[in-house]
Amino acid sequence: MSTIKLSIIIPVYNVELYLAECLDSILQQSFNDFEVICVNDGSTDNSLSILQKYAQKDHRIIIIDKIHSGQANSRNVGLNIARGSYIGFVDSDDYIDCKTYEVALSKFTDEIDLVCYNFKFVFENGVKYFQPNEHGYAEGIYSSSDVIRIGINASTGVKVFKKSIIDKFNIRFPDGLYFEDGFFVNAYVYSSNKIYFLDNCFYNYRQRSCSTTGRANNHEKGMAIDLLKNIDKLISFCIRNNVKSEYYQYLSLYFIRLYIVAVSIESALEEINRINILARELISKYDSVLTNNVVYNKIIGDLSYRECGISYMKGLFKVRKSIDKIRFYFVGFRVLTLKNPIVRKIF
Repeated sequence: MSTIKLSIIIPVYNVELYLAECLDSILQQSFNDFEVICVNDGSTDNSLSILQKYAQKDHRIIIIDKIHSGQANSRNVGLNIARGSYIGFVDSDDYIDCKTYEVALSKFTDEIDLVCYNFKFVFENGVKYFQPNEHGYAEGIYSSSDVIRIGINASTGVKVFKKSIIDKFNIRFPDGLYFEDGFFVNAYVYSSNKIYFLDNCFYNYRQRSCSTTGRANNHEKGMAIDLLKNIDKLISFCIRNNVKSEYYQYLSLYFIRLYIVAVSIESALEEINRINILARELISKYDSVLTNNVVYNKIIGDLSYRECGISYMKGLFKVRKSIDKIRFYFVGFRVLTLKNPIVRKIF
């Protein structure tokens, strides 16, 4: 099978109003050694017809037409046939700058395994808002351990990946879950060496209320628990692939962050209960990984002091006091015990 430099994977579902702008932005790239794999996910509008018209004009466009099975499955289908040495993802209602891939690909070396760039929000009224780098990365090279410690934006659209790493570790999007980008990006970073962050704002990220992201931003009932289902898959991936032992303390941090986000955005009591049950199950399942480190206990202790108001409302923490000790419980598990004199000084 002949190889090319880059495969761009686009899952397509009912985006007839935006698809042409997306495809035009890709076909007008200053770099041209690429294929565009468009996976039509059972669209019921004119999306497939638009794809076919573009494919007749440009041989780089490959169309896969399948029954509707979700964005994660569509991306995986694209990955399975991709011939490029590098992989890019674009959502079919978004569009990119004409120099995106020329600049991004120029930063790769044998050691640099991932290149990231910034994005703008594009709202339905035409207003654009530049999204600053949320983790504060200046342009340059960072080790994967630094990025794991600091954190990384979970969007796949603002990154270019090496296919060799995706294939070596069999990294795929978890089928049937929301927030699937989070698993894919983090599994890739845990498998990488170095990462290059660009200052350039290349990606235009359209905000639509009916899109997957729009529904997540509106806190659709039942979606939040998928954050924990993704961390379950990530921990399992790290154990299976024997990642560095020091990384597990940052898995603890990521687990706690996702748990807090999940219970914060979910308003239905029965869903919060489901999240708490799953959190307990994960702590039991991965006890030696999640809780057996200093970082976990320190984070829980710090959060117990800073977030007690929210914590009690959402059921994150329970506190039991005795004459000489105070004990903190996180989703039913005792995670920290302090002597009362220390507690009195803090409070």
